[in-house]
Formats: sequence, C-alpha cells, structure tokens
Amino acid sequence: MSSPYARARARARNVFIASLLLASAAPARAAVTCTGAQTYNVPGTYATISLAVAAITPTTLTEPVCVTIGDDGTYAEQVTVQGFTNNGSSITIQAAPGFTPVVSPPALSTAAFLIANASVNVQGISAVISQSVPYGVWASSGYVSLSSVSVSTSGNLGIYTAGVRISSWSAISYSSVTVWGAHGFWLDGATATAVAFSAAVNKSATQYPVFLDGGKNNDFTALFARNSHVSGYGLYALGADSNTVTQSYLWGGSRGAYLDTGSDYNAISLSTTIGNSQYGLYAVGADSNTVTQSYLWGGQSGADLATGADYNSISLSTMIGNSDYGLVAVGADSNIVKQSYLWGGDSGAFLFPGSDYNAISLSTVIGNSVYGLFAWGADSNTVTQSYVWGGQIGGVLDTGADNNSISLSTMIGNSDTGFLNQDSDSNTVTQ
Repeated sequence: MSSPYARARARARNVFIASLLLASAAPARAAVTCTGAQTYNVPGTYATISLAVAAITPTTLTEPVCVTIGDDGTYAEQVTVQGFTNNGSSITIQAAPGFTPVVSPPALSTAAFLIANASVNVQGISAVISQSVPYGVWASSGYVSLSSVSVSTSGNLGIYTAGVRISSWSAISYSSVTVWGAHGFWLDGATATAVAFSAAVNKSATQYPVFLDGGKNNDFTALFARNSHVSGYGLYALGADSNTVTQSYLWGGSRGAYLDTGSDYNAISLSTTIGNSQYGLYAVGADSNTVTQSYLWGGQSGADLATGADYNSISLSTMIGNSDYGLVAVGADSNIVKQSYLWGGDSGAFLFPGSDYNAISLSTVIGNSVYGLFAWGADSNTVTQSYVWGGQIGGVLDTGADNNSISLSTMIGNSDTGFLNQDSDSNTVTQ
C-alpha cells in the first residue's frame, strides 16, 4: 500500500496535470484586439485571408492594421506576410468574436502561416494540415505573437518538420500543437521568446514537442509537452542557455527533459518531468543548470547526470527511479543536491567513476532493494545532514572511492549493515 506521502504527491500531481490540460488543450477564444480604420474584413470584403493581406496599403504602415475573419470557414490557402515596413506598427490577423476560422494549406505549401515580417500577430485561428507540408506556422522574423492558435494534422499526412517554428522576441500563449513526426514548438536560435499556457504533443524518436535549438533567455510557463514515442523526449535542448521552465509538465516515452551539450544556466522549477522508460531528467555536457521544487520520475532513474554535466543544482525536489536509481551520476562533477527526496528501485543515489566533488545535503536517500548510497571510484564527494536507507546496506564506498566525507547523517541497512567501506581510502564518517 502506498504511503500517505506518496498518495498526497500523486493527488497533487494529477490536479496539476489536469489544470494544464484544461488551460492548454482547448485554447481560449481570442477577443478582437485590433480595431481601427485600417481593418480588412474576411469574407465580407475579401474572399480570402491572403487577398486581404495583399490589399494592405501603404506597405509602410502608419497605424495598426487588422485583418478580421468573421466566419467559421475553412480557407484553403497559405497566408504569407512579408514585405511590410512596420514603422512602429503591427499587422494582426484575427478571428472575430464567436468564430474559429480554419486555415488548411494546399499541397506544395510551406505552412498555413508563413511570416517573414516583424510585428505580426495571429489570434484565434486554427491551422489544420491535411497535406504533407513542412510547417503549421513558420515565423522567421522576430516580434511575432500567436495567441489562441491551434495547429494540428489530419490523419497520417500533414506537418513533417514543425508545428510552430518561431524566432526571437516572440510570444506563444493559449495555443496548442498536435503533430506526429514533427517538432511541436521549435525555437530556432530564438532569444527572449515566451511560451505560456500552451501544449505540444507528438510521437517521434527524433523530433520533440519542445525543441530548444540554440538560443537563450527563452521562458516556458504552464507548458504541457508529451512525446508518446517509446524513444521520445518531452523537451530537448541543444546548445541552449539561460532558459527557464516553470509550472510545466514534460513527458517522454524515454526521457522527460534532455539537456544536451552546451545547454547551460537553464532553470526548471515547480515542474514535473517524466521519462517513461529511462530518465525524468537527463543532462550530458550541460553545466550550471538548476532544478528546484520539481518532481523527476524515470522508468530507470529519476535524474541522470552524465559525462560533463557539472556544477548543476537540484533542490527541494523528488527524484524517483522506478527500477534503478533516484539519482545517478556518471563522470559528472561538482553538482549539488539538497533538501530533496531520492528513491530508487535499486539504490537511492549511485555515483559512478569520475563523479567527483558532488554534494548531497539535508536529503532523504532510499534504495528500495539494495543500497541507499553507492559510490564507486568517485572521489571527494560529501554527504551531510541526510538520511540514507538501503534494502541491504545504507551507504557503500567501493573500490577507488577516496577522500569522501559523510557527516551528521543516518545510514541504515535493512538486511545488512548501515555502512560499508571497501577498498577505498581517506574517507571520513563523523557524527
């Protein structure tokens, strides 16, 4: 029977997931935010959205321009916005109150919305892709806003690169992407783009619901990302720095969140990351990242800090490894875990060779069947003010695990001994 603690966490997690689904799966209908003399009405004055955009004059804008769609019709077109000089103004393509128009681009299109102009807003419109095209929305210019926009495929055809590919200084809110073999939100070298109260769902081993491809200082709030492929990742960051993820839910068939080489100074907080078959969080060659007040669950390990994942910090968090380890470090140095709960089906925390100068403090470390803490060939690590429990042995310092320090801690081995030092030198256990 599960403990009251586990049941409470499960209830809280389920409520959190449900709130995200309600917030993001059915985007709120956008109200008209653009009004004025420069309003182009579809289908009243113009038969298509593209004709309305083409009619905008002058091309050097003198005031905000509105293209307002006043029906629930399906528009079989690619809407392209380019060639305008903003002059401090913007172009807004929006649904009128009470309507949800659909853009469904024909074969050989690039996207439902191809935006190569800064300061463009799209609100309250659905893009349903029934032909094989690269994108739902591709915005190559900055300062683009998508609000209450949904992008989806129809059947097995549809988008094959990304539901939304977006650049810098842009915003996505109350929007959703549902694709198969494509990225959901692809932030392509983006800087300072914000994604809030939105969802991305896909099923791919090589493409991701959220892809941070370089770039920095992007922000994700109340994001729901799910990749149902058995080898898929919920969020994948490559060479992406100083991004933040908060109050979000990341689920991957393999890994929940993957911070790959050069993804540094990122922050995950108040979030749930689940890797169904492997790791809740996986970091390799990624430094100085922080995780706080989050729940990391993996089919193997809750968190895996691999080679070169150094100077990272995990605090006030829960790490659950269903079959293996709550936390595993392999060649990862100078990481900090504090005020956290680590539980592994095998061991609570496992430090492999080359994992040096790491610190665990004020934490509970439980290995359900074998060891609470196991360090093998791992040097100069510290454990302080912690509770370490193992199904067999509480804490083990094995071959070549030297110069480690355990202090002010409790170590309990349920069937064997609380602590074992084997072929390891210059370690200290005190108080």
